[in-house]
This record gives sequence, structure tokens and C-alpha cells, in this order.
Amino acid sequence: MARDARRHGLPGAALVGHVEHCLRRATLCDAVRDVRMTKDGIDLSGRQQQRRCIGRALSPRPEVLLMDEPTGSIDPIAATAIGDLLLRPKVDHSILVMPHSTMEARRISGRAALLHLGRLAEVGPTGAICGGARSPEARAFIAGRIG
Repeated sequence: MARDARRHGLPGAALVGHVEHCLRRATLCDAVRDVRMTKDGIDLSGRQQQRRCIGRALSPRPEVLLMDEPTGSIDPIAATAIGDLLLRPKVDHSILVMPHSTMEARRISGRAALLHLGRLAEVGPTGAICGGARSPEARAFIAGRIG
């Protein structure tokens, strides 16, 4: 994270504060306070590594954060923690998530879009799509017949 911040021109005096801010946003600061972050996170648990990746993604202060299956390869408890992190208010960026399940999409998103064969099949509030999709593709996807 510090390496990325330096690359983006953050001065040394602000570097520590910036890294701490990113780790706090990723709910990782307290967990790694005593860990030396020089081994690219190898000593961290899978849940901590996932949150560290989110912190690194926030480091350059993006307007939009694109996340492809952020909970796809971690245990259910860790997946819930990451989902809760994604639910926190986003005052300075938007998050686009491609979840690995419709249940996760229902839990963590306010709006949803369904792409089918390269075409936008439906877009709208997640609850409305999951509860009563208009397009046949969206209905089939939610029912588990496609996808």
C-alpha cells in the first residue's frame, strides 16, 4: 500500500496516515497493527489478505471500485465480514461488484444489473429484480436455470 501511495506521488509525511486510513476503511488496521507488512501479506489469514486487497484498491482514491467475486474463495464467516465491509457508506466512491451468488447480490447491493450474452437484460433496484424480474433472462438467472 505504501509502495502504491509513493508511486502516486504521496509525500512521505502523509504516507503513514494514508496507509492507516486505507487499512481502517478495509477494517484491517487494528488486526495488523503489530504485523510488519513487508512480506506482501503472506503472514495474514485469508480474510485479512482479502481486506488488505480492498485497502490497496482504495489507496489511489478511485471514483469507482470494480470487484470481481470479492468473497468467492473465502469461508462463509470471512465472506460475511467482506460483505459487511462493502455495505459501509461509500461517500467518495462507487463499488461495482460481480458476486458469485444471487444471495450475496441481494445482501450487499442496492442496485443490480444482469448481463446476458453481452446484452444488458435488466437493471434496477436489487430487491425489485430479485423479487420480480421483468426480463425472461433475469427471471431464469434468479431461478438458477441459466448462469
